[in-house]
Amino acid sequence: MYEKNYSTHFKFFIAFILLGCSSEVTVQYESANFTKITYTYDKKTDVITKFKIENRTEVPDEEEAEKVKQFFKELELLDGIKTTASEKYLIVDTSLEIDLKVLKYSDMKKSFVPAIRNLAEYFLDGDKDNATYEKTSQLIIARKFVQRKK
Repeated sequence: MYEKNYSTHFKFFIAFILLGCSSEVTVQYESANFTKITYTYDKKTDVITKFKIENRTEVPDEEEAEKVKQFFKELELLDGIKTTASEKYLIVDTSLEIDLKVLKYSDMKKSFVPAIRNLAEYFLDGDKDNATYEKTSQLIIARKFVQRKK
């Protein structure tokens, strides 16, 4: 009986330590045109592990809306990318999330897909293989994004 209680207490203790030691931090920024960007990074290493861009765009017609939605659907075929795109009354809401543990920053910079290279250049900065939060935050603030308080 005591052995079972020790085992249960030990499991809770280990879970508490693992959860308490998480060094991932999430920070959000927003631009004047309401583009939102969310960075998740490892506080200990300063390496960005994923980022998400959310945007709302007015389009001239249904045909253009379909082109935007199709473009996002095709981007999702790449490893490490999740997208959504929906349209209502010629307003297209899009989101694009990149897992930088799967699609590395260094691979984005040399991607055969121009949109991926542009994302790496415009929304990320770092050293060789990794995008770092410190450099990226300076870049994104210079691009007139403002950090949102949670």
